[in-house]
Amino acid sequence: MKESLASWYKVKPATAKEISDFERRSYLRLPKDYRNFLLQTNGGEGSVGELYLSAWSIKELEDLNVSYGVRDRLGASRLGIANDGDYCLALDYSGITMYPSLIGFPLGGIDEAEIVLIGRDYCTGIMSIAAGEFTSKDFYHTDSPT
Repeated sequence: MKESLASWYKVKPATAKEISDFERRSYLRLPKDYRNFLLQTNGGEGSVGELYLSAWSIKELEDLNVSYGVRDRLGASRLGIANDGDYCLALDYSGITMYPSLIGFPLGGIDEAEIVLIGRDYCTGIMSIAAGEFTSKDFYHTDSPT
């Protein structure tokens, strides 16, 4: 997995205060593994497996979710966190577990039917992408994870 993350371009880490302020404003508790990612790199971009991801910083989360209409179109239980060109990766809080799953969907005409499950949680999803188990071809699967 290290090789698949070798070209990751980090940005200045988020602070715990920035994260807690975001959580308070959004009424969402970010999962620990995603919080740790933000505390280490706060977004950035690079190749992960065959995808080229642009991970949104804590300051971009609100603006980009509004700009792309993620929460308006898919509800307050979904939070976009990164994109790969035309596709968005998001945390899905709509499940019955205490941890949000990692999902993906096309940014264009965001539609519930086009959501694909990437991983049962953030870390599992990113590891699946890094290992090549989830690729851009998987975005064309149209069964909803719910």
